[in-house]
Amino acid sequence: MNLLLLVLAGVIVVTLAVVLAPLLRRRGAPVDARQFDRAVYRDQLGELDREVAQGLIGAEEAQAARLEIQRRLLAVDAAPGEAAPTVRAGRSLMLAGVLGLLLVAGATGIYARLGAPGMPDLPLAARAVADPERAEMERAMDALRDRLRGEPDNIEGWLLYARSSAALDRWAESRDAYRHVIEKLPDQPEVLAALGEAETMTASGMVTPAAELVLKAALAKDPANAVARYYLALADAQAGAPDKAIPVWLALAGAAPEGSPMRAELTRRIAEASQALGKPAPPLPAAQPAEMPPSPEMIKAMVAQLAERLSREPNDAAGWLRLGRSYLVLHEPAKSADAYDRAASLRPGDAEVALQEVAAQFETLPRDAPVPERVKMLLQRIAATAPDNPEGLWYQGLAALRGGDRQTAAAAWTRLLPLLPPGSDNRAAVQNALDLLRPR
Repeated sequence: MNLLLLVLAGVIVVTLAVVLAPLLRRRGAPVDARQFDRAVYRDQLGELDREVAQGLIGAEEAQAARLEIQRRLLAVDAAPGEAAPTVRAGRSLMLAGVLGLLLVAGATGIYARLGAPGMPDLPLAARAVADPERAEMERAMDALRDRLRGEPDNIEGWLLYARSSAALDRWAESRDAYRHVIEKLPDQPEVLAALGEAETMTASGMVTPAAELVLKAALAKDPANAVARYYLALADAQAGAPDKAIPVWLALAGAAPEGSPMRAELTRRIAEASQALGKPAPPLPAAQPAEMPPSPEMIKAMVAQLAERLSREPNDAAGWLRLGRSYLVLHEPAKSADAYDRAASLRPGDAEVALQEVAAQFETLPRDAPVPERVKMLLQRIAATAPDNPEGLWYQGLAALRGGDRQTAAAAWTRLLPLLPPGSDNRAAVQNALDLLRPR
């Protein structure tokens, strides 16, 4: 039994290291990678919404993709932002601490309740299926909501909270968050249309006068807005004027690919509206061909374009950092190292550049792969130039743990502990990891 406990403790430590590492990342003011990450994730959300509107992917696939994208956004944005470097590292530490404690407490509680080492595994068909990603996102959303109560001007955070709430079908919360955003940004058609949808879904699918008002405002600013057009046509149908709704839905169906869920839904709406008029449903216009996702060759071409631009603009440190991360994703470590070295040459003595490369390396490194020698060298450089950097200490411990050196990992995290606010969840999470490292 003692051996089992030791094995379980080791598994929990490694799991904590993997789960918490991205959340402990500090973004420095000179080169704020969060701005790039936010832009990428917002573009992904927008592209996903366009694919759903065009019927390129189904509702279940869209829900899963939206949850994953927004979970990553929450990991970037869900913690408070203070100015001091040590406290800036704590922006992600709070969420990391919460998730770490929940992970350990939840795993321990479930095992204490259901665990039985001597029993054989249940058949797959008999096992309950959980949704840990949704639970994790809901906890992160709650943390973001609590922070936003004290940050009324954090429009980006409120937008993230509104979209995340909608993705989880928490429509009333989404509606309230969108209302807050529109108080600050009243002229954004996409936000107005999203509020109209949230108002409608909060009313169980009925387009209320409040929803109709903001949808018309969205359409006035963007006559091509598909969301506003769809729901305003639905309002006409619900008001007893299906003849007004049918032409709009026919036009939207023409923009959806053949066989797509969106085209099927519009077909159903058109059939219902035609039945209400006592007429046969009109034929749908020809469907648009499905857009193909970018191929690996296209992705490589975009990275090559970035590299070519940087050859003309060699002083763009943020660009070199993006290029370094891109090359890592493409599994071209030599080119990545060169790009990061170019960024480092533009910011000599700045530990943040090395920290971003270390973080990117850990994100792309397979879980069972050894820590590259370059990462070890970078961590030594960080330890020499910024010995009390919390993120550096975290990755020093993580690298040591992945190399089997529990003593060095414990030493790094012991140095990290007093840098965290007393009584905080962040400090408790690191303390818990240290406790698991100690011999039983």
